[in-house]
Amino acid sequence: MRHQIDDSVSNEINEIISSPISATPEGVTSLVGDMSRHASGFYYIWQDADGKLLAGNLPALQPQVGIREWSETPRRAANEMSAIRGRGVMMSGRYLFVGWSTHQLLEMSEFVTAAFGWGLAASLLLALSGGALMSTRLMRKIEDI
Repeated sequence: MRHQIDDSVSNEINEIISSPISATPEGVTSLVGDMSRHASGFYYIWQDADGKLLAGNLPALQPQVGIREWSETPRRAANEMSAIRGRGVMMSGRYLFVGWSTHQLLEMSEFVTAAFGWGLAASLLLALSGGALMSTRLMRKIEDI
């Protein structure tokens, strides 16, 4: 599922880069500002070379080109924590980061682990009880002889 997040983030970055509005840094600031107001699950950072946040819905970060993932990241809009995976690119000396919440991915991973644990426990319980039942019946037959 991480690759689906990476694909969605890459598509969002390509949309920003290919937009005619993105021809100037001010256009990118406007576009990222608009997109971050109507984020629909995406997180954006657009900051200058000095690390000053120009637009977005996350606090400024140390620029890092490529894939980034945090288990907990404070959101700027509200003091809530969120797990985020995304990609950063440099554009005209400025840093653009687009990310997506991995909260559902983490929940699914926990659910699968719990389901596997319960399945393993149930299988072990059935095996032990079946073995005990068969041993008891076999011992009764031996005693009858």
